[in-house]
Amino acid sequence: MRLERLTTLGVAAFPRFRTAMVFAGLAIVGAGVFVLLGSTSRASFAALAGVVILSPLIAWSGPTRLGKGLCVAASLLLVFALIDAEAALLLRPRITVDGRPASLIVPDPVLGYRPRPDSRATLTLDRFGRRIYRATYGIDADGFRLTRSAAVGDADTTVFLGDSYTFGDALNDPAALPQQYADARGGRERVINAAFSGYGTHQVLRLLQSGRLDRLLNGAPSGGRRAFVYPVIDEHLRRIEGRAPGDWLGSPHYELAAGSARYVGRFYPGLAGAWAGMLSSSAVAIAIGNALMIDPRPQSTELFGAMVQDAQRIARQRYRADFRVLLWDEPMLLDRGAPDRARRRAALVDRIAAELIRRGVPFWRVSQLIPDYRAHLSDYVIAGNGHPSAKLNRRLAVELARRM
Repeated sequence: MRLERLTTLGVAAFPRFRTAMVFAGLAIVGAGVFVLLGSTSRASFAALAGVVILSPLIAWSGPTRLGKGLCVAASLLLVFALIDAEAALLLRPRITVDGRPASLIVPDPVLGYRPRPDSRATLTLDRFGRRIYRATYGIDADGFRLTRSAAVGDADTTVFLGDSYTFGDALNDPAALPQQYADARGGRERVINAAFSGYGTHQVLRLLQSGRLDRLLNGAPSGGRRAFVYPVIDEHLRRIEGRAPGDWLGSPHYELAAGSARYVGRFYPGLAGAWAGMLSSSAVAIAIGNALMIDPRPQSTELFGAMVQDAQRIARQRYRADFRVLLWDEPMLLDRGAPDRARRRAALVDRIAAELIRRGVPFWRVSQLIPDYRAHLSDYVIAGNGHPSAKLNRRLAVELARRM
């Protein structure tokens, strides 16, 4: 009799045990496929884990309203996992470090995260059978991108700060802006690329405050000019609010206090970091966030100015170095087909420029250095990626070399 009842349950209109096993099986098989394909979305794996957890509840609930609701929830989690994993495969490059699949990013107690020191990473991004880019990044023992320039001595020294535009995302080492600048200076100047993807003003200031550059700068002979160049994009106003994808790793957190920047610890401690990390791993969540493009708070402009001014002060007092900002204004604001988005980003750039002027921080506009950008857009931006191309970096490097 009991066997007959189990058989009846298995073929009923709502076969709870069979349905639960199907959901669990799909989740487990999906996780295996995602691993084989190299998906980097932790959110997808979390969704699949949720399906496995719901499976026994579905079996226990049976053909009730609760059971049907749990089936709907499990179905939505499966769909989300599939979409998010596919989006991650399309939008994020495959990474090998020293010939093995691995992450280029490692946690850092000062900056939140940084490139893996003394490593060589190759990133490949293919989309619908088309190669978007394949680039190799060399990282030195200090965790900075390899830049071949003059040796330590009486040579001038320039340190480049900033984010992926400066680091050279999607470009091989020779094409990154700092390397192109070193080449434009004829190899007679010492150049350090201290930028990394996702960094913002909070990492720039914390790097200078930490003294991590002391050995490289103050430990070297004092001869020659020293300078810091900090390229800025409008996104940095959002990043100092903790809205960069990597901030969940504990990026430095600053607040505005009486017109000055005050370090208050790290973003997303404890469980908040785990939750933020889950969202940051979701390609769908990142795409939605980029599409919504929530404007930064008005006070973030003043906080940005205070942080840049502090960085300038440390550069002068601690390292006896000039400090200049390179403001990406028009070039990266050409959101073709999205005029409202372009206007909003242009307004943020104007806010940044006004704040730099108010604080007395010298800066160049990229549109002044490269006035023909609009006419050569296809040559100056990496197709399918959006970052500056090697050709644009070459022109910028020449213009900077003339002015330094």
